[in-house]
Amino acid sequence: MGRALTGSVVSRPGGRFQASIRVAPGNPARHYELFDTKAQATAWCALAASNLAEGLPLPSRDVVLGKSDPSRTARPKSQTVVAPQPRVRLTVEQVTDAWFHEVYIDGRSGGADRANTVRAMLNRRVAPFLQPIFDKGRPMTREEYRTYLGDLGRPSDVHVPQRRGPRTAEGLSQDTLSDVRRCLDAVIKLGMATAGWEVPFDVADVRTPRSRRKASPKAASLSLTEVAQIAEHMHAVHQVTLWTCRILTLRLGEAYGMRVGDLMPLGDGSGRGLLWLHAQGGRKFHEFDGDEVVRTNFKEGMKHAYSERMQLVPDPLMRLYDHVIDVFHTDPLSGRVDQTARLVPAMVVGDAGGQETFRLALKSAAKAAGVSTVTINGFDRQELRLPNPKDLRASAVTDLEWVPGLDPTALRRFAGHAPGTDVHALHYVADQPFNEKIVQVCQAMENLIMRALPNGLMVPTVRKCTTGSQPLLQVRADDIETRLRQHGWLLMEADALGDPWLTIDEVAELLGQAPTTIRRWTREGRIHASPGNARGGTHRGHKIRRSAALAFAELDDQRVSLADLEERTGVSYHRLYNWIRRFDLSVEPGGERLLFLPPETVTEIERLIALETGLQKVGMSFAEAATKLGVQSRTIDSRARMGTLDELPNCGPDGTRYVSRKSVQRAIAQPELMTRRRPKRRGR
Repeated sequence: MGRALTGSVVSRPGGRFQASIRVAPGNPARHYELFDTKAQATAWCALAASNLAEGLPLPSRDVVLGKSDPSRTARPKSQTVVAPQPRVRLTVEQVTDAWFHEVYIDGRSGGADRANTVRAMLNRRVAPFLQPIFDKGRPMTREEYRTYLGDLGRPSDVHVPQRRGPRTAEGLSQDTLSDVRRCLDAVIKLGMATAGWEVPFDVADVRTPRSRRKASPKAASLSLTEVAQIAEHMHAVHQVTLWTCRILTLRLGEAYGMRVGDLMPLGDGSGRGLLWLHAQGGRKFHEFDGDEVVRTNFKEGMKHAYSERMQLVPDPLMRLYDHVIDVFHTDPLSGRVDQTARLVPAMVVGDAGGQETFRLALKSAAKAAGVSTVTINGFDRQELRLPNPKDLRASAVTDLEWVPGLDPTALRRFAGHAPGTDVHALHYVADQPFNEKIVQVCQAMENLIMRALPNGLMVPTVRKCTTGSQPLLQVRADDIETRLRQHGWLLMEADALGDPWLTIDEVAELLGQAPTTIRRWTREGRIHASPGNARGGTHRGHKIRRSAALAFAELDDQRVSLADLEERTGVSYHRLYNWIRRFDLSVEPGGERLLFLPPETVTEIERLIALETGLQKVGMSFAEAATKLGVQSRTIDSRARMGTLDELPNCGPDGTRYVSRKSVQRAIAQPELMTRRRPKRRGR
């Protein structure tokens, strides 16, 4: 049901007042009347609104003026003249309203959010420039038009709002400046056609000036280790949003638009899930309700039509979602999961808001963790600003872009971008979330997570999400905090006292390692560290939880690294690494220059070592035999082909060929066997 019509009264040049009201509910056309006083105009608006509510026609101005109005005095019949029909002059406000309704209300161009943006742009940028010109009936000169466009792109008085609103003292960006000009030119064109505005030049011939506003410097991406340091200063709910944007490359509105029912585990043993992305949330959105623009907390549809997709969720993030559903969306008594709830739990109002709170929490946590985006050129990593949600999405895209071998189309679809720009890509290429190329992108993200965060995405924190600032969760504070502690997600004050922060030197003494080794492990992400206040070099002032150091030591004792196998077997690191590449053995990345070996890989390497040991007992390599006999290796090869030396049927792990020791001893005893040449063929 639409709002009741009330009409409006505005002052006009000459001291008169214009009253206007819509001709009918739902009809954008308006009826206008002029009065000498504001009281007359207000009275007419009230009477007109009453008539429209009762289904009666609009009243004439005579009903308000009455017989006492001097303009109603009848002329003598002898002086009756036929006056020409007066020309109606439309105001800038009327032309602007007409163009806006035609394009954005009736035409639905760009949606309700775009309509709301353009309405604000017309009120702040277009109408204030045109009203002093055309409402006074004078033509617009080319110089003042060009000067106004230039003022939009540089610091000037046009950026000082007359009413409440944001200030842009440094000028508009180039994209915003071009957008304002498009709207300005469209309104001028309509005014020339319908209101007789005088523009003695072609506005299309005026070149759009370049904005003087400096572009934001490009910043380096946030590594997964840096995001984990930020997560330590966030409570569990904000950590869910943080990792969703950083791993799935989602926009913030898309992260808050996910429902529990949109997530489905695959159940194929991979631990991955499938997520249907089709809505936005977390802030106020604008939607059309008939001809009216209304505000909603949830919007069906994405920023772009091609952004709607089925997203493959990596295994580490799927495990995090399982914890979220168990803690926040599962009834403690019945065990029923609320499929309609927002996956990122609401904290203040049911399934409403959250974006602005997360933005503030991200900046506060980044500041507390000492993480900031930095320039990527040169060696001077100058701090620019604290990270924002878009940096999380851009960092994920950057990480995947530089992984070799990934399909470009699959990478774009994983990030929610269009597969291409031609008709083939936009209208014929359908999504296949289980396609091998998409799976490779998901595996690449899982490898990045495993390399940087071997303990997973759930970062223990002392921050609570059940305080008085989160009333929806506070009513379940005991249950939520108990479950978070069971999952190891929440550290209570007693835990914090029993799990103190240790310096690099203290951790080195605890683990029996050198401080330089501990600093290297923190750089590699093997041990999660938080920056401290000490100075003196990279990672020198970092702090590490005692529990994190002990957990790393326990995990490290259970896994076999390539360096551990080198020490155990006596085979060099590089030979073992070449065997892994030669026989395509599986490994688990654990950080920079660190490889962990699964049990099957260790078993295969031990088999290769046993094979080489067996060959060395009964044979000699070609190089060793050549040294023993004082000949070249190619002579050993030729004698093996002639049968003088007995070549063993198996090669070593490096592809090394062997001859039997007995045949070498026979050749030593009979030197003529090595010097005898192959008989010449006839004709040579």
